[in-house]
Amino acid sequence: MPVSKRAVAGKLPAESTSFVGRRRLLAVVKAAFASTRLLTLVGPGGVGKTRLALRAAADLQRTLRDGVWFIDLAGLEDPHLVAKAVISSLGVADQSGQWPTSLLVSHLASREALLILDNCEHLLDAVAVLADVVLKEAAGVRLLATSRQPLRISGERVLQVPPLTLQGEPGAEPGKGAAHSEAVALLMARAADAGVQLEETDATRQLLFDLCRRLDGMPLALELAAVRLRTIGLDQLLERLSDRFAVLTGGSRAALPRQQTLRATIDWSHDLLNGHEAALLRRLAVFPSDMGLDAVEAVATQTGIDRKSVLELLSSLIDKSFVTRLDAAANARYKLHETMREYALIKLRDAKEEPAAVKAFVTFYADMCQVAEMAAQSPQLVEWLKRMDGEADNVRGALAHCLHGPDHAIGISMVGSLLWYWTARATSEGAYWLDLYLERRDSDDADDADDAALARALFARGYLSMVLGDAATASPVLEEAEAKARAARDSPLLARILSVSAGIRVMSGELEGARSQLRDAKTLAQGLDDPGVDAMLALTEGFIALGEADVETAGRVYAEWAPRARDRGDIQTLSYLLSSYGFSLLQKDQPDQAGPLLQESLGIERRLENRDMILYVLDGLASHAAMVGRLQRSARLLGAAETLQAETGVRLMPHMEPVLAHARETIAASLGIPALESETQAGKRMSTDEAIAFALDEKKAARLDAPPVAKRMTPLSRRELEVARLVGDGMSNKEIGSRCFLSERTVETHVSNILNKLGINSRVEVARWVARELDSN
Repeated sequence: MPVSKRAVAGKLPAESTSFVGRRRLLAVVKAAFASTRLLTLVGPGGVGKTRLALRAAADLQRTLRDGVWFIDLAGLEDPHLVAKAVISSLGVADQSGQWPTSLLVSHLASREALLILDNCEHLLDAVAVLADVVLKEAAGVRLLATSRQPLRISGERVLQVPPLTLQGEPGAEPGKGAAHSEAVALLMARAADAGVQLEETDATRQLLFDLCRRLDGMPLALELAAVRLRTIGLDQLLERLSDRFAVLTGGSRAALPRQQTLRATIDWSHDLLNGHEAALLRRLAVFPSDMGLDAVEAVATQTGIDRKSVLELLSSLIDKSFVTRLDAAANARYKLHETMREYALIKLRDAKEEPAAVKAFVTFYADMCQVAEMAAQSPQLVEWLKRMDGEADNVRGALAHCLHGPDHAIGISMVGSLLWYWTARATSEGAYWLDLYLERRDSDDADDADDAALARALFARGYLSMVLGDAATASPVLEEAEAKARAARDSPLLARILSVSAGIRVMSGELEGARSQLRDAKTLAQGLDDPGVDAMLALTEGFIALGEADVETAGRVYAEWAPRARDRGDIQTLSYLLSSYGFSLLQKDQPDQAGPLLQESLGIERRLENRDMILYVLDGLASHAAMVGRLQRSARLLGAAETLQAETGVRLMPHMEPVLAHARETIAASLGIPALESETQAGKRMSTDEAIAFALDEKKAARLDAPPVAKRMTPLSRRELEVARLVGDGMSNKEIGSRCFLSERTVETHVSNILNKLGINSRVEVARWVARELDSN
């Protein structure tokens, strides 16, 4: 997740199309929070619950100090990971070892925010438990859930979301009822989006009204119908839809009319697909979340679809509103509406193609994890971290398939190969998955993993235990990992296991045993030239030096290993070496050398967005500032670090505590306790990005390419004006971020603010506003 707290704006997706109708219902949703803290929007799939929630949240976010946060649960299948999904969406680091629910409550306890929990129906029990805890422990937090069923917990208010209104029946004056119909307004708007301009005549309005009535005002059904108007007229559309209903509604009398209508509408649109289009749509059902083109091509080609035709077929499915293309990023992502995914999954099972499609899906993500592991000690690390952030739900889906299916051995290889990601992003989740797989390794229905794969998974579990400060769990796991690695004769893995075991001995105070195991690891590593082994040796040797406050050894470790890390582009290992040596120098009261080392480390961690290491280095720079007499600066950095520690739950390492205590004593003695507290509070008010810029002495100079201030008064800030111009130029969020040196998620926040402030709903309208209000000046 990005390092910025984004405390004001939160995280709310920008609306890509105009919001139509629902004005009265929208007012009810917003007013409901005056008397409740949990509102659940209930209705069938395709009725527009999510869109209503997003619009209400966009209007409410100005009233909430800590913003509105959108958590999409559609792609999550494991109820145990609900809290993890929420803290990830909030930008909270999962690296403390705390139970995710406890970490979430700690983060939210003092905040005033709105959380949107979207698509809860398949996780009702888990969401209900989490919502109940949040309501009891975080008094300033409100919850807006969307689901096909209520959560059924105390304090919940349920609001049924009906289809769009069909007010008035046509009578003596043809089409009069259509004039006030939300359903007709949506159909006309989406037809216009599709390039179809409908005539404003009574006859046309009558046909539109009849069509909307046939579709019961269901937004998803209306949007599908609007796309069909590209190829046939209203009369033809209505006639064919009526015929289809005559066939399809004669079945089960138990089915709700709206469900019959929606299924009939999708059936009718689906039957207009050619065989290859329908086949690709079925394959896409295996993706629990949005997907990239490479993933689509892999699953399609491994199940019999020609690779050369995939892009054309995907484009056709987008044109026909079966698939949505997300944003305009350089690497496009695609998503099925959850109702459409359920429909496609039924078709996949009916065609008896699910096992082959799941196999192709698992194979793609297993291969991805292996490639990513090899890049962990390379210049591609930042790119891979961001890519895996976007693929998290799909990787979870692959792991879930393997856990209880025929591919347990593939899954245990995957979960072990993700250690680099678990460490940087999701420590407790990594431990969760590893425990699940290791518990099942001897079960009757689990296929046997080879010794090397099992040893890697055991090593990963032991390493995460060390990161979490749990030596008692780590020791037996690493002993088993060592035995498996020796049986597999895997020297690189054995060297890594011995290195981490040495670190565990340091934690337990067995320094002589630690040195002995490290010597054995170094002997095994000779001649391997393995980046992963080198990184583990460097980390362990530096850890021992820190534990002994041995600055000479720390300096030698830095001098020996840092050049190798630089040559390989292994910035993660380099950052650890920089910070470790820097802290060793602080331990010996040598701040002049420590400052540049810690600043370089912080610059790297900003790129990696690794919040626990950012906390560690901010504390180091706070101590450095106190030692060189910059006491106000030191106090502010201490405050910023305290806020980050509260958010992440990361526990400080023992060697840090004396240095930080000395910094606080120095400030209090020179400036007084009131000044210390005042400056610390000022630091706590900084966002993480602001604290990093402050720690790196970065000046907020005006950029040369910043836009001139518009002559007319606008509600946008200078940065928002700059982003608005670039949106008007057709740039994606990623391209804007690269141009302005901002994270993609920060750009997303700016775009959302622009839409809210201008009262518009799409990037196209932003471009029009720029042309009208800015370029004309």
